Amino acid sequence: QAIDRDICENAWTREKESGTIYCGKNPAEGLERMLYLCPQCRQIGTLKTAGDRIFCGCGLTLHYSENGFSKKSTAPESQDRSEASGAPSAFFPTLVEWDAWQKEMLPQITAAKEPSAPFFSDGGLSLSRILSDHRSEFLVSGTIALYRDRLELEGFRFPLSKIRSAAMVQANRLLFTFQNEYYEAAADPKSRINLRKYLDLLTASDT
Repeated sequence: QAIDRDICENAWTREKESGTIYCGKNPAEGLERMLYLCPQCRQIGTLKTAGDRIFCGCGLTLHYSENGFSKKSTAPESQDRSEASGAPSAFFPTLVEWDAWQKEMLPQITAAKEPSAPFFSDGGLSLSRILSDHRSEFLVSGTIALYRDRLELEGFRFPLSKIRSAAMVQANRLLFTFQNEYYEAAADPKSRINLRKYLDLLTASDT
């Protein structure tokens, strides 16, 4: 955690201090690999992006501007539903604040799930074991699922009590240690599968 604090760079704080504008042709595209929790309906994995928009089937639509802020753009009735459900009424001006909120909410939301049901799952991943010489040994490909007590990927079961650490490389590779061995669950780099939710829940007890 100390290392994370030392190397952390908040682009939005830097932007305010320097006046630098971060431009992009389609600034919102791919944000669903970082953001997994809708602030309006509080559903996991329902966010999609296109161009400068991030949106959800519940009616939420936000525009992501060149200076890095999300601007609210929902119908009045959608806002009323949001406020009635206890979701943030003003949403989040930066990704940093949205990310901090979803990390805080994730354990609460998953705690209400049925004990036998997975918290979430995603298809199209590959599982590999990282060997001592840093080579990867491919094991299986298929669907990853996180349950209350275990992480599963096509027949491979990893009890959470024996997963000692977890981290991410880029946006598509989830690394974790299990019984003194290193494993990697990887998605296609071109996919928009969100692995952050797995990392945030696996490391929730560490914060």
